[in-house]
Amino acid sequence: MRLLYFLERYIGVFLMGVLILQGVVALLLMFIFPPASIILVFVGVLTLGFSIVLKALLRGTIRFLCKLLEQEPPTFDE
Repeated sequence: MRLLYFLERYIGVFLMGVLILQGVVALLLMFIFPPASIILVFVGVLTLGFSIVLKALLRGTIRFLCKLLEQEPPTFDE
């Protein structure tokens, strides 16, 4: 349960690192193979969409397990 809460809380930091890495790779590829940098822009947008779905899935899982284990659900900051 603590692991899920930790993942839900810090998944944004991890995905921001992934997006920064994608941006650096896209910048380098802009000089080597320009179409690949355009593709990485779209992959970055898909990564943002994936993060929204993943965050909702993690919150739903945490709430379901809290209900199942009869524990008080944590408060989510938004």
